[in-house]
Amino acid sequence: MGIAKDTVFMLLRTLRKRKTSGRALTLGVQGIGLQYDEAKTIFANYEYAVPAIEPDQILLDGHTQYGNTIHQKVFFKMLGYNIVESMDCWTEEGADFIHDLNRPIPRDLAGQFNLVYDGGTLEHVFDVKECLFNVVRLLQSEGMVIHHSPMNGYVNHGFYQFSPTLFEDFYAANGFTNCELYYHYRIGKSYYYVKHVKGAKVPLSGLGEECLSYFIATRGNILQEPVVPMQGMYAKGL
Repeated sequence: MGIAKDTVFMLLRTLRKRKTSGRALTLGVQGIGLQYDEAKTIFANYEYAVPAIEPDQILLDGHTQYGNTIHQKVFFKMLGYNIVESMDCWTEEGADFIHDLNRPIPRDLAGQFNLVYDGGTLEHVFDVKECLFNVVRLLQSEGMVIHHSPMNGYVNHGFYQFSPTLFEDFYAANGFTNCELYYHYRIGKSYYYVKHVKGAKVPLSGLGEECLSYFIATRGNILQEPVVPMQGMYAKGL
């Protein structure tokens, strides 16, 4: 699990036009593919205001795949979140909450977060329904979810690869707004980032050797127990 430099670009493009503050939770501890000074330069290039971070608060990550780059707590504080925590079922990478997302979250965590970031966890959770329900439960009113999940070219990486309709229909059924979905795909050593038009046919070619869905949405004001959707393209006549 990690946030590579090209993913940082996507986050800055989408988050700079949204309110980003408060308490953030990542599903799994995210490795960040940047040094602190490099990150500051990229943020400045996107005109993204970075809150002051004291030198003794610039933590390094020695556990995830990048090694000795900035810790995710620093990165998400740069994005504007003053409290940054993580949830995982494994203890090795020092997650703040040890929990199996196949099971409902503890009640004291419900409605506690302004952001839930899934950068490669959903596909590894067998009970996708319960995991998505947990994401909804974790968020405050007006809280934001981001999924960065495999769509094509990741056979055996996890249990699943996901079609865009999963995110679009599930979050629409649960009253989320400001939904955006992008294809993030690789051809050779280059990565591309193209916005999906809701209702448009998903291209079956031209998505490169690997493709992920990058989905972002905001929870509505009415907090209710999550519901399962009907698939929109087939439910119109029901």
